[in-house]
Amino acid sequence: PQQLPSLLLTVNDENAHPVPAALLQLQGPAALRCVTDYAGRCLFHAPAGSYRLVVNKEGFYTLNLNDLRFGQVSHLDVTLAHVQEVKESVNVVASTQQIDPAQLANTQSVDAQEIIDVPYPTTRDIREILPFIPGVVRDNAGQAHVAGGAPYETLDTLDGFNIAHPVTGTLDLRFSSDAVRAIDVQESRYSAEFGRASAGVVDFATGMGDDRLRFSATNFIPSVQTKKGFGLDKWTPRATLSGPMKKGKAWFLLAPDGEYDTNVIKDLPNGADRSPLWRVSNLAKAQVNLTPSNILAGSFLYNHLHADYVGLSLFQPKETTTNQVHGAYLATIKDQQYFSNGMLFELGAAMNHYSDDVLPLGTLPYVVTPDLPRGNFFESTRGDSRRIEAISNLYLPPRHLAGRHEIRVGFDLDRLDDTQYINRNP
Repeated sequence: PQQLPSLLLTVNDENAHPVPAALLQLQGPAALRCVTDYAGRCLFHAPAGSYRLVVNKEGFYTLNLNDLRFGQVSHLDVTLAHVQEVKESVNVVASTQQIDPAQLANTQSVDAQEIIDVPYPTTRDIREILPFIPGVVRDNAGQAHVAGGAPYETLDTLDGFNIAHPVTGTLDLRFSSDAVRAIDVQESRYSAEFGRASAGVVDFATGMGDDRLRFSATNFIPSVQTKKGFGLDKWTPRATLSGPMKKGKAWFLLAPDGEYDTNVIKDLPNGADRSPLWRVSNLAKAQVNLTPSNILAGSFLYNHLHADYVGLSLFQPKETTTNQVHGAYLATIKDQQYFSNGMLFELGAAMNHYSDDVLPLGTLPYVVTPDLPRGNFFESTRGDSRRIEAISNLYLPPRHLAGRHEIRVGFDLDRLDDTQYINRNP
């Protein structure tokens, strides 16, 4: 019998990154379906003729190609663009929600468009949107509970790296919501790679620049307050800047954000009635395609928070309060190598560091009286915690035998360090 023409389709995103588990449909003299492998490839065999190609994947815009001449081309590269907020004259719609053939775990997801559209209470804190995902609730401290578990029973990851606090296991890192491309929450049936999680997994995927320079800014006008006079109340600016370092080869993303709160206590005298707080963070990312099949990416996330006179109130005078300084950073690097047979090998490393200081305003003895406490708070503390993480994964080409089978092997090595200093005065 005559052999049918073949067509090898390769699906990449706007950064030339292969898109696995995308659904491709050919409509024409024959109707065919295919799911891309880890290298973003699909191989079709069909009678020659004119076909319509439809490419779908959740979190991406649908791609339609008409009049695809089967038998005249043997290889075709297509680009699938991530869903994102756009301000242009062209209307675009996201792919319709379909069953993801690669989704074996019980997973709930939100994408970038939903993060922008959903009116969650505090948009400067990406953790505020988590309760809008089924199976997640937040406690009074702002920590997320997945499937009824404690915060430390949940594995929190950012672009595949563990970002939970090395000691407490809580989600304390802050990063701009404008930089987040998708959030996936897995409650059950998740892969063995997440074996350290007993309640669930929360994975944040951040974006990357493309071949166009893009800039956005939000909340750059501060609010004012009239308590005890007219003055600044809150200021919560954030911005994103992304674009090419070299078109078609290297891109960057910068996503700084900040917060300033005045915190005026009305019942205290002037000069001792304010407890200001300021916070800054910045996520910086870069990706370089060393070759079409070798992708190197790195990121650096920085957090810093400074709060003066914490606990100031009518019953806690200024001199008995503390100043608190909290800092953190996450540095990551990951290299991915794609092979022509659909195999993927990745190797990555990360360092996550937290510092927490609680400092009294002096060294006077702390005295509890029938009226109010006097002197300076009796305890100063300093904590340093660090995680060094190394990951490696090998994705083997999918196998088809009574269904589609995907095999993945790898390791995740962590080293944790924690140092605590406590000094007590009378």
